[in-house]
Amino acid sequence: MKLRPLFIPALVIAVLTGGAGAAAADVAFGYLHNRSGNANFDYLETIFPNSFASSLASQHALTVYKPSTVDERLKKRGTELRKTYTAGELADVVKNAGTDYFITGSFLPLPGNRIEIRLSICARKTLEVFSFTSTGKMETEIFRLVDRIAQVVATYLREDGLYKTRAVPAGTRIALVTNVSSEELNRFYIPFLERGYPVLCAQNNDTGAVTDSPRFAAFRYVTTKTGSLEPCGDARKVRFYHGPWNNARFDARVQEARDFFRKFDLDYAQTKEKTLERMAKGFGGSVDVLMIVGFSDDRRSSWVRAFDMKEGSLLWMKSNLRPDSRFEDPVAAIAGRIAADLPLTPGGAPAR
Repeated sequence: MKLRPLFIPALVIAVLTGGAGAAAADVAFGYLHNRSGNANFDYLETIFPNSFASSLASQHALTVYKPSTVDERLKKRGTELRKTYTAGELADVVKNAGTDYFITGSFLPLPGNRIEIRLSICARKTLEVFSFTSTGKMETEIFRLVDRIAQVVATYLREDGLYKTRAVPAGTRIALVTNVSSEELNRFYIPFLERGYPVLCAQNNDTGAVTDSPRFAAFRYVTTKTGSLEPCGDARKVRFYHGPWNNARFDARVQEARDFFRKFDLDYAQTKEKTLERMAKGFGGSVDVLMIVGFSDDRRSSWVRAFDMKEGSLLWMKSNLRPDSRFEDPVAAIAGRIAADLPLTPGGAPAR
């Protein structure tokens, strides 16, 4: 019994400091495939991932494994590191690599000594793939480009899937879509209005929330030309079998299924791009940013996806937003956090 007074403070200290000694996420790098078809650039397929790995290790204190080490790990499991993967194949790769994340990608030299780099980050825990594109100078800014992209990767890994391309200043016209009730919707709008953001009517609040359906969770996944988030799985392993015994009606159904998969899988980026274009036209050019915010059932956490309606690009993405206090109205508190973050640059500073 005499030890009990000492046990409680020790337990509190252990709880408060338990995460301090936790190991940081470890990352495995694959190759960056040369999409140009010019073999003179093949050497960069290894140079780029090694450079990103070194930058993440030295500047962001992450545990990283370069392609050569990853290849050795995969060979012990009866496979090997390849230059290209589909999103559906990345789940097996990250598991076999034995790391928290697996990063692969590609590059394409552009006119004017510029280069486009695409990276795909597969998370072992969620089995989701985040992909983004960045461009820069091939010669004079190559190391700046590597460090800049490494910063984007580190931020995404450390800050609950945070990705942000620029600040959104006050006065920007925002269309908000969320899954809160009609009663909560006005409380959700107020923090944006108080900070000087005109809120355009994208959903009403007099006939009930149009997003009560559990299908709203599908908005968590995004696909644009500059960035995307998608689940990695085996959906593409579906096969449609047919033979000479099929009739015209069956062939028509097979064609419908092919068109469905083409529209919502193989050509999904174009499908969503056209959807954003139609929405922009529907608003008559009066919306600058479309923001989708999904709340948990208890409203204690949320995620946000924001799009630049003029460029059709992914502007901002973040998961696991929570109110600062358990005693606040969570809807208003999370909306306040989002509104407060809008005018900040990706580095956290106010926009100039």
